[in-house]
Amino acid sequence: MKALGTSDEVELTRLIADPNTPDPLRQAALQAISKKGDVGQTQNIEGQIVNGLSPTNPPTVTVTPVAQSVINRNNAEGRAADARAAGGAGAMDPEIAPVLARFIEKNPSLAGNLRSLTTGGGPLVGLAYMADQGDVQAQQILARRMNAVPGAHPAAAPAPAPAGAGGAPAPVVDHGAPVSVPPAGGAPVAFDAPVSDPHSIISPAPGVSLKEQAGIRTDFSSGKGASQTTFVNTMMAHSRLFDMLAEEQKKADAAGNFTPSNAFNNLWNRTFGKSAPTNIAIAGSFLGREAVRATVNSGAGTGEERELQIPKDASADQMHDAANTIRSLASHQLRSLDNRARRGGVNILQLLDPQTRKDYIAANAPEPEPGAAPAGPAAPSQGWGHATVVQ
Repeated sequence: MKALGTSDEVELTRLIADPNTPDPLRQAALQAISKKGDVGQTQNIEGQIVNGLSPTNPPTVTVTPVAQSVINRNNAEGRAADARAAGGAGAMDPEIAPVLARFIEKNPSLAGNLRSLTTGGGPLVGLAYMADQGDVQAQQILARRMNAVPGAHPAAAPAPAPAGAGGAPAPVVDHGAPVSVPPAGGAPVAFDAPVSDPHSIISPAPGVSLKEQAGIRTDFSSGKGASQTTFVNTMMAHSRLFDMLAEEQKKADAAGNFTPSNAFNNLWNRTFGKSAPTNIAIAGSFLGREAVRATVNSGAGTGEERELQIPKDASADQMHDAANTIRSLASHQLRSLDNRARRGGVNILQLLDPQTRKDYIAANAPEPEPGAAPAGPAAPSQGWGHATVVQ
């Protein structure tokens, strides 16, 4: 007979005790359970005490207290699981199921975590995400549940309207209508819609997974995207300094010396951390080198930045041209950064300094409809691609 394990020994005790077991099989069972033919010895099989066995001594099995506690626990867990299943616990809410299916379709990398997505708080996380993405069904479900409306399905009757001021019935709210619960900052705007408020919430582009969104947000908070946006801010400061230096040249003496205006000196100090030079040639040469460096570091370098190295005897027009070149390069780079940021729901306006933000918003404002009356006089701005004279 082949070697038998412990679980086989338990089965053998049943064979020995069964009066219908053939004698040869009973003898073989006695041989096996007595462990190498040691018949008559008490055996301990998986927490069960089995008395010595012999052909005339049928086995009696006594379960030890420890083994009995394990049996009791397993039986209790089994009954509890049966009770939960009978009550519908752990079952997917049929109303949320199609929403979660669309959630997983948009984020296929999460399919491996299906159990966590469909149990506990997982369904609510998926529901909230899809509502924020504009899923109408998710918005309806979330609005009803946040307003504590009885019933989980659209067919559920609305709760009685509470009394309004003076005892008058309050208006009945149609909880079946698509309702989005906007987060702080207002309702989310589409990723490709014009944005003029740095506090606006931008919805990520369709099809961008949560993993990719997280990567984009990290990039624009502490990665290359954040660094390049900072250098775009610096480029725009350089463009304004070039325009201002062109105006300072008008009051310079024959040697190019001048007394910087407060505005020029303050902006120079904020940009470079030191007082502005008092010579046009020195200021222009230094500004040209720094502008080239900022352009390359921002990722906007195309070769055009070499034109920013203006000659020592540069005219005011040449300085304005340098300013325009910087603005053009910065504009193209910032639009590229903005497109990348919006895919992950990042509002790049939050990363721009106030003047650059104002210029970028003005440059990307929607064109007025043909024949439409102008909204009003535009405020003067040092915008993209044109020189602005600073008094």
